[in-house]
Amino acid sequence: MKQLLITSILFCCSLTISAQQQQSHQRQRFNPKEYQQRFEAFTSERAGFTKDEAAKFFSLYNEMKDKERSYYREYNKILRETDPETVNDKTISNAVSRMNELEIARYKLQPEYMKKFQKVVSAKKYFLFKKAEMRFHSRELRRQQGRGKPVHNAIPENKSHKK
Repeated sequence: MKQLLITSILFCCSLTISAQQQQSHQRQRFNPKEYQQRFEAFTSERAGFTKDEAAKFFSLYNEMKDKERSYYREYNKILRETDPETVNDKTISNAVSRMNELEIARYKLQPEYMKKFQKVVSAKKYFLFKKAEMRFHSRELRRQQGRGKPVHNAIPENKSHKK
């Protein structure tokens, strides 16, 4: 009787561990296209974009993000490839100067693209988009960490903009 009880307890524990491992593997898979679709759907709905506005806006937005990513890549490349222990002060100074240039260029993107965004959507819709963007990223982070409900469709049932 004891053996049966111990065997069934061990079996249940192994099933629980196996299920948890499968869930963690499923949660870890990241699909950038799916993420982008959820992001665009959620933020478009929250900002009140029409389909035409959304298409134009996200074309510009993705262009801006691509430029930002290129600045980040170059910045990180400098950090990875510049070893302060093996290069001289002039090389380090040049690296720091280039890093500063990249940061300034990245900060200049926002006002530059803001002008382009305002040709597509109103300032109010852009503001609502920025709020939705923050909320979306926060929800996704919680979802990725397993603290939130699985969100297959990130568009909320309640379409009010106030919470």
